[in-house]
Amino acid sequence: MAQVLEMESTAVCRAVGALQFEVPSALVCAARDAIDYGVVVISAGGGLEFANVTAQAHFGASRALWLDADGEVRAHLPRDDQRLSAAIEGACLQGRRCMLRLGDEDSLTVVAAMGLGDPPSGQARPCLLLINRDVLCEPLSVELFARLQGLTLAESGVLSLLTRGHSAAALAQQLGIQVSTA
Repeated sequence: MAQVLEMESTAVCRAVGALQFEVPSALVCAARDAIDYGVVVISAGGGLEFANVTAQAHFGASRALWLDADGEVRAHLPRDDQRLSAAIEGACLQGRRCMLRLGDEDSLTVVAAMGLGDPPSGQARPCLLLINRDVLCEPLSVELFARLQGLTLAESGVLSLLTRGHSAAALAQQLGIQVSTA
């Protein structure tokens, strides 16, 4: 995996109004790695600048994303790689926002791409990629919700699969039911 660059020693943040305060880099680093969504910053030139721990877990042979030898974020499936490249280019050059579903039903990864900042006309900007959580809800949260809502065992099972990222259409086919039932 490419070297992930560390942040500057101090980050300046703005609070409400004109208040400014400095946040030590150790605190910023701890906060970014506590986020359970993947956060990736891509330079205006297309190379990886930063990836939090969750994002790094999304790069690999069995995942939808990987890093090439030049440190660029790529998708494993050719159809996804073209769409991801176009989304990153649109975010960096035009500041467009795009949400993509990468991979297949068994290893679905949702990525949102958006430009960062407002560069001078004609110049590219860095791009932010946000990568979905692997599990939308923890199993215990799903079970509690199902009990509070009085869901049947079958309904609880469907809810559990939906929170793991399975589509209603895939569930209907898998369970032999109508999509409207799922």
